[in-house]
Amino acid sequence: MQGLPLPSSSSFKSLLLVISNLAMKGGIFIGEVPHFPDWTAAADMVSEQDRLENLFFTQGFRVSFVLYENVAKDFGLDLAPQREQCGRVLFVAEQLRFSDAQMESFWTHFERTEEDADEEGFEEL
Repeated sequence: MQGLPLPSSSSFKSLLLVISNLAMKGGIFIGEVPHFPDWTAAADMVSEQDRLENLFFTQGFRVSFVLYENVAKDFGLDLAPQREQCGRVLFVAEQLRFSDAQMESFWTHFERTEEDADEEGFEEL
């Protein structure tokens, strides 16, 4: 998700919806989310991290946020000053729902099983 133009939280929500429909259950994706200017007005009520967690969860993801400092330390690098990070957040998200393709495969298999069961049951009568 890094590098995609995300001017607002609504564009991010739309992108998460598409990813949620395509990602397989248990799939992991990693990215960086920018700070959304349209969230500054309600910053007093809920933290930005809480809003992001809720947004990910409503789209079927479990998310963990990663601090830049921890990544830099793991690689043995010095971190740029805080002002250069510009409120961006690193994340790792796991898909908790089945993808559209997985659900379609399930329903196809389920319908075949029902048809076979009906035919077998009819023969027994």
